[in-house]
Amino acid sequence: MPSLGAGAPFLSLPMAKSEAALDLTRCLRYVLKMSENTQTAMFEILKRIQADVGDVKNRLEQVETIMRKMRRDNAGMLVMMRATAGDFDERVNEIQERVERLESRPD
Repeated sequence: MPSLGAGAPFLSLPMAKSEAALDLTRCLRYVLKMSENTQTAMFEILKRIQADVGDVKNRLEQVETIMRKMRRDNAGMLVMMRATAGDFDERVNEIQERVERLESRPD
């Protein structure tokens, strides 16, 4: 029984030597073709991975841009809140002073 090596049977039917050589040639062509298909598939997979990595990078850049904008907005809101609280505090103090003056007036 002919084999490809390492004791593995290649063909189970008895053949003439020329038929076995022809069959072996076909097998080798198939293996080489599969090798090319595997390499092509591998490159296609790598291209897809690269494209996905590029998409992820773009999404991360968008998230970073949004985060920077939100930080600026939050900082602006904090400044406005402090100014508003300061203004409110001044107005409350003015009202307290008026109340104290009114209470201290002789009737």
